[in-house]
Amino acid sequence: MLFVISGFSQAGKTTLISMLKRDKNIVRVVSCTGRKPRKGEKEGEDYYFLSEDDFKEKEKFIEMAVVHGFHYGTYKKEIENKLKSGKKVLWELDVQGAETVLTSLKDIIKNPITIFITTENMSTIVNRIKLKKDPNVEKRIESMKKEIKYLSLYN
Repeated sequence: MLFVISGFSQAGKTTLISMLKRDKNIVRVVSCTGRKPRKGEKEGEDYYFLSEDDFKEKEKFIEMAVVHGFHYGTYKKEIENKLKSGKKVLWELDVQGAETVLTSLKDIIKNPITIFITTENMSTIVNRIKLKKDPNVEKRIESMKKEIKYLSLYN
């Protein structure tokens, strides 16, 4: 069973996924990113940290998107191997990646459960972003406004 999980920046996706991963019957798809690792992030566990040039090899990826100015994507082999594991699979995707998977790849990715994580109000998320002293506060707020348009993809 595949769970596609998306949500606003700072809505709690990572916290939720970390809690769910404690179950030995659940595995997480590890995505790729062109950004540098944040404090505490581990190669192959949180992301595969690639150079921006690595994303030019598009045939290796099942989906790719530019989010907050950085490339993100999922290796085809990564999702194939996780789906063959026989376990419940968590796949965290931004809304662009989710749209690709749920529309263009619906013959390959069949009947996923789609979840969009948010909070009761947007001010909670904005406050969390500001508390992190994120230099991209305005970019993240603009992204949230765009992401709202994708909510109908999620069940």
